[in-house]
Amino acid sequence: MTVSKNVLMALLILSYATWGGGMIAMKYAFESFTAMQVVFARGWGLDRLKEAIIGEIHRQRGRGTLTIPYQKGDWKYLLAMVLFEPCLFFLCETFAMTYTTASQGGVIAACFPLCTAVAAWLFLGEKLTKKTIIAMLLAVAGVAGAPLAAESSDQASNPILGNLLMVGAGLAATGYAVCVRFISRRYSFLSISAIQALGGTIVFLPFVFTTPMPVNVTMPAIGGLLYMGLGVGFLV
Repeated sequence: MTVSKNVLMALLILSYATWGGGMIAMKYAFESFTAMQVVFARGWGLDRLKEAIIGEIHRQRGRGTLTIPYQKGDWKYLLAMVLFEPCLFFLCETFAMTYTTASQGGVIAACFPLCTAVAAWLFLGEKLTKKTIIAMLLAVAGVAGAPLAAESSDQASNPILGNLLMVGAGLAATGYAVCVRFISRRYSFLSISAIQALGGTIVFLPFVFTTPMPVNVTMPAIGGLLYMGLGVGFLV
């Protein structure tokens, strides 16, 4: 089945609009929850949703449990993939929103695809067009200017640190994209999703028991968690 460029562009716009809303949703979530609780809720909610979808697909196809086509040496790519995302990406992006504003974080997040393009050129031999190079130069200028314009406020206690963490999230997303590009030659989307779900649960679950439970939980905070875990995590 072929998909038209207009449909792909519409899906891309929807994904980034949803992701941009996630920056605001995290700010609401921080009203009641700690950063680590938000990280776990993002990963746990997404994991449960992926498990439900994977199980339903296999039930409809009349298959048993999901089989993963592991081959010798794949553990390096699989481990790196889980380390980059959900681990480093969720941590960097979530903690960044505790220090900087949603608008500044969104500006830096908009550069993530360009970072992936550079990584694909370096590691996968993919070509860069003139338009992509121009876009990268503009993006670098925007990211460099963001910390200069950042000022401390009630919504951004340390904007420079927050912006640097968002850059770290971008690098993690780039590393994840390169790893997936390698393993997707043999592993299906369902296999990759299952591995991420398992890895994220193993890494983030212990942190739940080291942070105090929230005392006053507001509806906007719950809505923020649901948006991040089910909205951003699934659509983006």
